[in-house]
Parts: sequence; C-alpha cells; structure tokens
Amino acid sequence: MPGAIQSAGRQMASAELGQALRKKGIGLSPTSRRPQIARQRGPSTAERGLQLLREHAKLARFLVSSFPAIQLWTMITKVTRKHPVSRKIYDKHIQLFRYLNDAWIFTHLLRPELDKKAEELRGSKSSVKKEYLVPKRNQEVVSRRRDRDIGDVFKAQCDRGIFETNIVAIVSRVEAFIQDCLRIAILDKPEKLVLIGDKNIPLNLFLELEDRDVLLEAVIESRCQELLFAKPKDYLEKFAKLLSIDIKSEIFESFIEMKASRDVIVHNRGAINKIYVEKAGRKGRGAAGEELVVDEPYFTDVIENAKLLSGAIQRETEKKYK
Repeated sequence: MPGAIQSAGRQMASAELGQALRKKGIGLSPTSRRPQIARQRGPSTAERGLQLLREHAKLARFLVSSFPAIQLWTMITKVTRKHPVSRKIYDKHIQLFRYLNDAWIFTHLLRPELDKKAEELRGSKSSVKKEYLVPKRNQEVVSRRRDRDIGDVFKAQCDRGIFETNIVAIVSRVEAFIQDCLRIAILDKPEKLVLIGDKNIPLNLFLELEDRDVLLEAVIESRCQELLFAKPKDYLEKFAKLLSIDIKSEIFESFIEMKASRDVIVHNRGAINKIYVEKAGRKGRGAAGEELVVDEPYFTDVIENAKLLSGAIQRETEKKYK
C-alpha cells in the first residue's frame, strides 16, 4: 500500500509540476527532468543568470503553496523516525549540537572582550594592590592584586583558559550523550545489558528497589558508569556493538584523543605525559614532557570532531532502528 501511495504521489506531482513549469516558461528535459529556462533572445548572459535565480526562487514558493499533490509528495518522502530508539537518540543528538554551537558562539563573542580588558589592565601604571573579595569556608576574605596581575589573568583566559574550560565540558557532554544512547538502546532491549556487564544484579539494588522498571534503570545506570571507566577504545567498541552500528575508526580515534587531552588538562596541568601518548596513539599532538597545544584551531577541531561523532551515531542508529 505505501508503494502505491508513493507511485500515485509521484504521478500527481509530476503532472502538476510539468503544467506549472510550462506556464512559467520552463521546460523539463525528458531524460534529466531538470528545469531548463526557455531560451530567449536579447538578454545578456548575466541578465539570463539573474532571471534564472529569480524564476527558481519564485517557482519554489509558487509550487509549494499552490499544489496539494506536491505538498502530499513532500510529506510522503520526508524522513520519519518511527522507532522510539532512533527518535530519542535524534533528540539527544540535537541537544548536543545546540550545546556545541552555543559553546562556539559564546567563546568567539567573549574572547575579544577578554583581550580588550587584558590590554587595558596590563597597560595600567598603577602599582596599588586593589582588594577583591574571595570565598573561604563560610566567609569572604580579601585578596589583593595589581591591575597588571588581573590583566595577566584575563590574557591567560583569552589565550588558553577559555578553550580548556570548554574542552573539559564538551568531552563530558559527549560522554553523557554516549551514555544516554546506551541507556535508550538497553531500555528498548534489556537483554543487551549482558554485553556491557555480568548477568548478576547487585544485591543492594535488588534489596532496595522493588519496582522492576526502576531496578532495571538503576542497573543500566550502574553498568554504563562502569563502562565509561574502561579504556576509551574498549568502551567505544562495546558501545557500537550494543547499538549494532558501525562507526568509522577515524571518528572514534579523534574522540579518544580529545579525552586524552581533557585528562592532561585536568590531571597534569597541560603537560603531555606517557599516558596521553599511549591513549592518543597516532592522533597524538606532542611528546611526553611537552606542553599540550590548546588554542583556537584545536578548539575548532574539538567542536567539529564532537559533531562528527554525534552525527555518525545518529545516522547509524536511524538506519538500524526503523
């Protein structure tokens, strides 16, 4: 039945489209079915080009608003996500994309202001140490700084700090996205839980939780957390296996390097160590003992690679769960 509906939709849309194109002075080639503006004598090549752009823009608006058959065909051929797994993962993917775009926009709006303030403060001739209130336990205490000192803080944030903060947060968000995808897939087919852990339910959870659904979610949460503490390569392979999807190794390797960079930033003050070299593998960006480069080009790579991973997961799950 769907095939018959699509065939009828194509025929109706084709007939109305042909009639509309002829009225607009545009013919369809029998072989390519591509719009071709009827040749006119007189106007120059540039004028014909502008006319072509105008005609196509007007034609698109005219067709969509005027012909129910074309609207019906558009609805029929539009991608629909019927399976709850693909729908939910798509929603999580969009949330992550928005977060990544927000991080990019915020960073690029803030950095010029940080740089401007840094230049102003570092150019100060004052040697007076100003008082700044800072928290200490349940009270505030005074910390004194010269303008130049605060200017250096602004400069450090502009050049590196803001990128480090975002990279740490982005890697955490991507890990949360991966965990969400695992949870969604396992809730759909609880038997997949054995792929990321043993079959036994922890006794404390069994005793504390009587509701089966609540117990299942608690076990899934526990298993997913345990999985994320494994080596990135291992848990990403298990992740792909559990979702029954295939992700290019290049995409996984870029994310593993991002995680390794995050660990260096958080745990080793930005100095590359042997652990980073081992984890990053061929994607490594330096040797042990060197300072890890964290700048705007690398931040751009992080945003792009996070989007590549999220997008690949979303597309592959959409193919699998129809």
